[in-house]
Amino acid sequence: MSKSDMTQRTIPINLLTPPPVSLGEASSHFRGSRSLVSVGVAAVTSVAASGIAGGWPAAVSAAVGSVAALAAVPLVYASWLALFSARCTANGTCCPSCLSRMWQLCCARCGEPMPPLALMFGGVFLPGCPHCGLGLSSREETLMAWCSTCNFRLPRPREFYRRPTHLAVLATVPPLRVPGGLGEVAGAAHGLVGFDCSDPRAVFVLLVTDGTAMPVFDNHVIARTSLLLLSSRLDEQHKDRFRSFFTRVAEREVE
Repeated sequence: MSKSDMTQRTIPINLLTPPPVSLGEASSHFRGSRSLVSVGVAAVTSVAASGIAGGWPAAVSAAVGSVAALAAVPLVYASWLALFSARCTANGTCCPSCLSRMWQLCCARCGEPMPPLALMFGGVFLPGCPHCGLGLSSREETLMAWCSTCNFRLPRPREFYRRPTHLAVLATVPPLRVPGGLGEVAGAAHGLVGFDCSDPRAVFVLLVTDGTAMPVFDNHVIARTSLLLLSSRLDEQHKDRFRSFFTRVAEREVE
């Protein structure tokens, strides 16, 4: 599976919700799953044992039960995947670097995309990368949250995708810098960006902009911003320029 495969979709930057995944696509995520192969082997063994012990009626009954169990796994996963996507959408999860919608995963060693199957039930159905063999674990930081738009990666995707993302815009005067307590995103698509993932309740992303210049914001940035911070050193004319973009968000004056 290469990065061009549809194991994970590339999400256009302005798309508000992840695209739906069909049962066929969900089933394709199990390719290379040793756990599912083990379940299949156990099912065949059970059918054979039932046939020996109880004749063909018992074998047929065991076969039907085994097929139903194998078929149920992709169905459960498809339902879980729909809930996972809906939660990311509700949380407003976005990439700290380019602010695109973010809900994907990749291997920390080889960088290949991994399906969300690596998160379901602690990754029991996809415990290792099919490409490089690395054991996949959110806690051990071998499975990463991944932005398919700009290739930004974050550790501990289980915790990251579980929390809402709050985006704030800070309009201040040069020289621009990320406030203390926030990590700086190197090479961010929108200039100077700080973020904080240490709070167990939410992920905070701060876009730092020059309040003395004519502001320009993409529509998806405006839509996802929940707080506008205006430096007290800006005059009202410059503040009003920013207010004209963010007409429906909370506003706060800072030093």
